[in-house]
Amino acid sequence: MSLVLEKNIHFYGSKYSTRPSGDIEEHLNLPKNLELRGNISIRKCDKIENLPEGLSVKGNIRLDECLNLIGLPEGLKVGGDLKISNCAKLVRLPKHLEVGGNLELSGCSILPYLPEGVRIGGNLELKERLDLIHLPSGMAVDGNLVLWKCANFTSLPDNLIVGGNLRLAGCKNLRYLPAGLKVGSLRIDDCENLLSLPDDLKVRGSIYLDRCTSLTCFPDRLSTIAGSLYVTGCSSLNKLPTNLKIGENLHLNNNHQLIRLPRGLEVSGDFTIGQRGFLFESEDNRSANETAHVLHLPENLKVGGKLELVGFSCLTSLPDGLEAEALNLSGCNGLISLPEGLVLRELNIKGCKNLSRLPSDLKVARELIAEGCSGLTELPNNLGVSWRLFLRGCTSLSVLPEGIDVQNLDISDCVEITELPQDLKVRSSLKAGGCVSLGYLPRNIGTTFSIDLTGCISLKQLPEGLVMLNAMNLTGCSSLERIPEKIGLINYQESNTTDLDRWRSYEDMEDEHRKLISRVFSLRDCINLRYLRNNMIVDGCLDLSGCINLAAIPDSLQVAGWLSLAGCKLLRNIPDDLSVGGSLYLSDCVNLHKLPEKYIVDGDLRLSGCSSLVKLPQELKVYGDLDLSGCTNLTALPEKLEVRGDLDLSGCSNISKIPKTTTIFGKLILKGVVDNFEYGDLMNMGLDVEDNY
Repeated sequence: MSLVLEKNIHFYGSKYSTRPSGDIEEHLNLPKNLELRGNISIRKCDKIENLPEGLSVKGNIRLDECLNLIGLPEGLKVGGDLKISNCAKLVRLPKHLEVGGNLELSGCSILPYLPEGVRIGGNLELKERLDLIHLPSGMAVDGNLVLWKCANFTSLPDNLIVGGNLRLAGCKNLRYLPAGLKVGSLRIDDCENLLSLPDDLKVRGSIYLDRCTSLTCFPDRLSTIAGSLYVTGCSSLNKLPTNLKIGENLHLNNNHQLIRLPRGLEVSGDFTIGQRGFLFESEDNRSANETAHVLHLPENLKVGGKLELVGFSCLTSLPDGLEAEALNLSGCNGLISLPEGLVLRELNIKGCKNLSRLPSDLKVARELIAEGCSGLTELPNNLGVSWRLFLRGCTSLSVLPEGIDVQNLDISDCVEITELPQDLKVRSSLKAGGCVSLGYLPRNIGTTFSIDLTGCISLKQLPEGLVMLNAMNLTGCSSLERIPEKIGLINYQESNTTDLDRWRSYEDMEDEHRKLISRVFSLRDCINLRYLRNNMIVDGCLDLSGCINLAAIPDSLQVAGWLSLAGCKLLRNIPDDLSVGGSLYLSDCVNLHKLPEKYIVDGDLRLSGCSSLVKLPQELKVYGDLDLSGCTNLTALPEKLEVRGDLDLSGCSNISKIPKTTTIFGKLILKGVVDNFEYGDLMNMGLDVEDNY
């Protein structure tokens, strides 16, 4: 007669509990013929040598560090999982053990074998520190079979049945797999003595082979793989089956003897040889065989996804009839030509320095990356790129074809380009920094999100009607003499309004302000720029710092963000109707004499080093910091000065007092003022003073 319990039983050491937490009774022997409809967990229990006869458990059994456990009872039935770990004296399992779930064994160092007749409904995992030397003949595993660091295995049993996947890792003495083996996916790692795969091997999923250094070839009959094939570090592998068909991806990495791929190869997904970051870490550590292997690609190679050949310096050409969705040939600096008839979504030839031309019929639908192709002299007509055309550092390229219409164009450091096609359309970003020969932009380039023309020293003017949505950088365009009347967005008046009702919240106003200050029109160091157009509008920020020949600011200049005129040494005054939505930077404008009367600055006002400035507006209001450091000719502050941030008077040696009507919300900085400065009233004004003392 059996006893039925609807509970979980937990042993920890010498304690027993029917709850996962709490040791409530001393050790209790389990009765024979117990039918337990819960789980059993026994951990670190030295008193248990065996489990009771006739035990049946509907749930899971876990046995961990039961150092005196030597066996399990005959007829044991486990409805769930059976996990046995670190039971160092375990020498036997029952002959007809039935496990409905998974069986996991690890750290049972003297268990010699698994008995005949073991039935496993789930996965079988045999992990490290096991002395098992074989599995029983005809063994069936309904789920996955995992052998992890089972160093004593030299082979697997004949008629082995695996319903799921087979993984073999660190089985260093394994030499063969059984004939007739059928599995879901097959993964073999660090089995360095595995010599071959069976001719009749059937794999329903993917195959992964990593560091199987004795494996020389694949069976010819294994010519169709439904999933992916990953082969890495199999240094003796020299052959793949003819007419190999891969249903998903093919990755071949660090297989030095595999120098020729089979005829009729077809890959439905991506095909990668020499994966970035694994095989070639840098050019300096590439050995001759690393750069030379897998250079012979078969003609009419078909790849449904991306073909990736990164860093193969010995590759000079690709086979005729190649079909792929995308090509990545980055770092193949020995490549001299591409085959005719390529129709691609993406092409990456970065660093292919010996490639002088592309096929005339080449079609690339989305992205072409040709950075550093210093030998490239021309591009084909009707290329078709719609998203990104990246030509940075193509130093021999002197002209672009007509008909280019892209979102992003990068021709930075293309030093031979003198002009761009008149029908060029760039929808988002144009980068042409370092194009030292570029003299003009096309008239109808369209609305562009950002333009970078840094260091274009030959650029003399910009087209009328140019609209940029975010930023324009003309830093160092030393030949630029004038700019268009309007730069930026059309709706400047709305963006610069002070009517807070149009924002639903303060956060909306802050977000709008962040967008404005992120749009920058930079003319920094344009040393030949002498004037700006009247009524110029910039819906963002304007940087004119270092424009040493700019002598005047036009009337009605409108800047929605900040304006920098720092270092404009010829500038003498600021127009009364200048509109700036943010900070105003006038540092080192050494000839600046005056500012407009009743002037309000919404951000900071920087006047440091303005040594010719003798007075400030009588009604000056600054919502940020006011920096007057080094204004050595300034003798007094206005009576109605209001500063919401800090006021810096460092080095203002002719100012001796602060008017009582001055309002300062931040700190007053008085480093280097005159010795007879009148500090007396500062205490009564409640100012936070920072000085030399």
